[in-house]
Amino acid sequence: MGMQGTGSVHSRERRKADRTYRRPAPAQGVLAIISGRTARTALPTAAVVGTLLSVANEGGAVISGHTGTATIARIGVNYLTPYVVASIGYLGAMRRERGVGRGE
Repeated sequence: MGMQGTGSVHSRERRKADRTYRRPAPAQGVLAIISGRTARTALPTAAVVGTLLSVANEGGAVISGHTGTATIARIGVNYLTPYVVASIGYLGAMRRERGVGRGE
């Protein structure tokens, strides 16, 4: 009928991309984060960054001997956070490299 603008072309491409890519289930995402290449990439980052964060944030409590459950939990978070961030960065880079989710 009327003239179609570039928006409709983009919409068709987006719908096509949406049909070809299915987001993995949460369990698959967790498995990808804790295994294989992702772990080999993220563990060194988490070890270095987690240690630096723990020394900076919890070092005084550890040295003074005032480590309770809360301090131990914070130290765990200091390691877990950079691990998750590095894992997501690695997996995102792998998706872009493979062209997943872009309709390629």
